[in-house]
Amino acid sequence: ISVATTTAATSTSASNSHVHNNNDTIPLPLTPQWRTFWLLLNTSYVMEFFLQSLVKRQVLTQRSMMVLNALLMISASFASNNVVLGQVKVEAALISLGLNFWNRGHDLGNTLVTFLIVYFGNQLLRI
Repeated sequence: ISVATTTAATSTSASNSHVHNNNDTIPLPLTPQWRTFWLLLNTSYVMEFFLQSLVKRQVLTQRSMMVLNALLMISASFASNNVVLGQVKVEAALISLGLNFWNRGHDLGNTLVTFLIVYFGNQLLRI
């Protein structure tokens, strides 16, 4: 299975992305890989809140909560290898990471600058 790069380049929405398998085109959210990734990611977020409530009630230690949450996040990360990484523009991710470390607290501005750099950079490369 390979993720279509032309669709990913024109759309950031996962609902508009497709996976091509042989001659069939399947919307990305309907693939088993996407569903596994989404289930693990959402489970991680829900479990974080649930485990935190157990820590507050002193049923679970903070350390145990962090270990359990880390295991869920690692599982979601492994599941993302087949789904999300094919949709990510590495240059955009690195620019965004750099801006967010360099210019903390300005998330909207950093996102706009990242978009402009990547968009106009791609336009210049096409010429």
